[in-house]
Amino acid sequence: LHKNPTKRAALEALLRVHWFIGCRPQDVTSLTPADLERADSPWLWTVERHKNEHREQPLTYWIGPKAQAVLAPLMVGCPADRPVFGWPTRDGAGWTAVTRLEYGRFVKQACKLAEVEPWTPHQI
Repeated sequence: LHKNPTKRAALEALLRVHWFIGCRPQDVTSLTPADLERADSPWLWTVERHKNEHREQPLTYWIGPKAQAVLAPLMVGCPADRPVFGWPTRDGAGWTAVTRLEYGRFVKQACKLAEVEPWTPHQI
């Protein structure tokens, strides 16, 4: 797994939120604070760009207390339009968002190290 504790923490948080919400990997990796309606509980997340948008079907997720507990600290100070999951660049001047492909590589590597049967984020 990542030797960088910041990257590891971001990827672990991503995995937990993905598990709690049950959304698609590409949706969770692109999640921004602006996407969430946090006035009530559970929070609501209506995904703007998704696989069935051409059918004019809305895609809404309800985010309960477990996912909220993981997301809330990550959103403190996070710009509204920046993806929640990622880490600062090496020079500290920017932000690197986790991609769907990087997320898949992380899961594959973790499975290999744990000596368990590999799975993919799409299986959540």
